Amino acid sequence: MSLDANLGELNVRPPVMADASAVAGLINLCAMLETGTLQITVEHVLAHWRTPGFDLATDARVVEGPGGRMVGYVEVRAHGLQAGLVVWIRIHPDYTGGPLGGALLRLAERRALEVCGRVILRAATLAVNHDTRRLLNAAGFRLAQRLWSGDQDADRAADRSALLPGWPEEMRWISLDGRAPVRYDVYEKELRDDCLPVAV
Repeated sequence: MSLDANLGELNVRPPVMADASAVAGLINLCAMLETGTLQITVEHVLAHWRTPGFDLATDARVVEGPGGRMVGYVEVRAHGLQAGLVVWIRIHPDYTGGPLGGALLRLAERRALEVCGRVILRAATLAVNHDTRRLLNAAGFRLAQRLWSGDQDADRAADRSALLPGWPEEMRWISLDGRAPVRYDVYEKELRDDCLPVAV
């Protein structure tokens, strides 16, 4: 994956296992601002990166700012033929609203097309994250599904088959361990190798 935009002082490279702590810190910073809770541990990041079929060298990138500070992370991951591919991006709040988000999203689209010549690429964001929703809409993604986190009793009682059909079970329903429910918006975009995103 290579960027199509000049990001000045920012350095984009494949992550290595030693980056797990910095990536977890970035993810948790974003989570604290959005939900007020920590989302992930270093061990979770490492286990996630060791998932069979996921290759750090090709499927993810980290973005370093001045002094090596972690300011961005992107990955593209397959979740089965029916589910297509999922893009996951986290950007340090100091860099939201600038060119980094669009550059990472285009980077993810190119990687998705390397994996599959034609594919549905999906992304989920908290409904309160207006910057991400604007970014996805501007890039041609369309709202496909809305879902709520909820308490565990409600999660167990829900008809999970109606949520995000074709997605793996762990992605169809999100639980925040009984905390106040929040809404997630799931966006998708059909990609074809004859309509590569144009560099800007």
